[in-house]
Amino acid sequence: MWAAVFVLLFVGALVDHTFNKEWGLASELWTFLAFATAAPVFWIFTTLIHKANLAYIRHTYGPEPTD
Repeated sequence: MWAAVFVLLFVGALVDHTFNKEWGLASELWTFLAFATAAPVFWIFTTLIHKANLAYIRHTYGPEPTD
């Protein structure tokens, strides 16, 4: 959700910078872009860690028991 908010702020800053709307968002353009880039990278990294942990647990303790 926060990534979507920052992407929308980045789009607003891009419009502000491109069309000189004087909204005050243009000065934060690179901050918004950095967050919009860092959020998916962080999500991918945490997903990989989660999958590695799950693989280790399944390797150590075996698969899920079935009834």
